Amino acid sequence: MSVIKTVIGKNITKYRKQQNISQKDFAQKLGVTQSRVSNWEHGTNAPDIEMLFEICKIFKIPIDEIYGLEDSEYKFFQLCEWLSVAGFSIEEDLDSENDFYLINSDENGTVDSMQKQDLINLIDKIMKDGEDYKERYIVNSIKSYFLTK
Repeated sequence: MSVIKTVIGKNITKYRKQQNISQKDFAQKLGVTQSRVSNWEHGTNAPDIEMLFEICKIFKIPIDEIYGLEDSEYKFFQLCEWLSVAGFSIEEDLDSENDFYLINSDENGTVDSMQKQDLINLIDKIMKDGEDYKERYIVNSIKSYFLTK
């Protein structure tokens, strides 16, 4: 399940419930089946861009809100995807009362335990460092190309 489908699904559920609209009524307004709305809300699939605009009209929200672009949940899901790419997994520490998550490696088992906000701050720092590195790499590559001719 992709991060963006999950975020869109959670936001559809959130805004639909805020406006006290049932899945059935929401589906009728959009001309789709109730099971399709359920699939969106569970992140099984996502509405196409035209349908997203219709959904946002019903909720009276800008399109970026349905994507949750500034949402910490999106950042957390993004972190989970990056951890997966790097060969790690993340799971909620059920023994903790303070929103801790366990970072696991296939090879080494649990390698760390962090609070959710600390994990979000970590991914923000890594992403910023990556942007800085990318910029320096591009500048140095341009200099190298033109100064070695």
